[in-house]
Amino acid sequence: DYVLFRDASRDRVLLNLGGIANLTHLRAGCALDDMIAFDTGPANCIGDALCRRLDPTGPGYDAAGDLASRGRV
Repeated sequence: DYVLFRDASRDRVLLNLGGIANLTHLRAGCALDDMIAFDTGPANCIGDALCRRLDPTGPGYDAAGDLASRGRV
């Protein structure tokens, strides 16, 4: 809900990293019609696709970070 993040005196930019990443720009004191929001490209859908490839019988995501914990930094 944009009201939760709106501020009377400060601009805010929100980044949502779901399956597809998107940005929301809330100008200070903006109304709902003044809000700007758009998709920027893939986000977690890439990792989910890799999880499905590495573990085809798994849930389609890295449950509890199990796959990531097998890697090396």
